[in-house]
Amino acid sequence: MIVARAAVDPRAARSYTPVEPYVQGLRSERKGNQMDVKYPNARGHVFSAVRTLATSSDSIQTRLIEASDSILAVTLDEFEGDIELKIKFARILDLLAVDRDDIEIAAVENAAHMSDIDAIKLAELICEFFYDLG
Repeated sequence: MIVARAAVDPRAARSYTPVEPYVQGLRSERKGNQMDVKYPNARGHVFSAVRTLATSSDSIQTRLIEASDSILAVTLDEFEGDIELKIKFARILDLLAVDRDDIEIAAVENAAHMSDIDAIKLAELICEFFYDLG
């Protein structure tokens, strides 16, 4: 009924509460949240890894291999001020790439040879870490 009334009488559409101030408020809240994000580089890379883990239909090992590029783009130094996050991320790195000589190759080899259960546990750790980043 409201749609039909607005179509017949253009003044009727103006008599309702405007939506724009509400939308403006949402936009300003979003902008504020983006500026308050702690560890933006790490959060972006870990989000990319989580997205890779969640959206692919490949095996969990293949998804971990694809996500490892994003995870390895983050360094432990980024969490210098937060020892808890540093320890959690170090655990992910240890599970992903035990060999420290060539971490990228080790990550691919380790993920490829993980059992489904180990791969799922690592994927869960990555998702939990993203949540912890806030």
